[in-house]
Amino acid sequence: MKNIKVVILLLIAILLSACAGKSFKWNDVRSVKIGDSKEILAKKMHTKPYRITTSQINGEHIEQYIYVYVGFDGSTKSVLFPIKNNKVVSIPHVPDEFK
Repeated sequence: MKNIKVVILLLIAILLSACAGKSFKWNDVRSVKIGDSKEILAKKMHTKPYRITTSQINGEHIEQYIYVYVGFDGSTKSVLFPIKNNKVVSIPHVPDEFK
């Protein structure tokens, strides 16, 4: 009986850890425009970024808003938006076959 409880707890832990981030749609990524604010970016992506990193490029402070999703089946998708002065400064190309 004790072994069954351990197995059940392990299965629950595996299921809970099986996905990371919040799912996003590629059409949401396509809707983001250069100049969108961080707030507009969050609204268009329907979630906060999975991670925010910062760096200095040519003496300028740049934030990278990184959206990541890992599904239960192991599928992954990720996208990065560079932010400068609270605005999106570059948008990624999303191939048409990404639905």
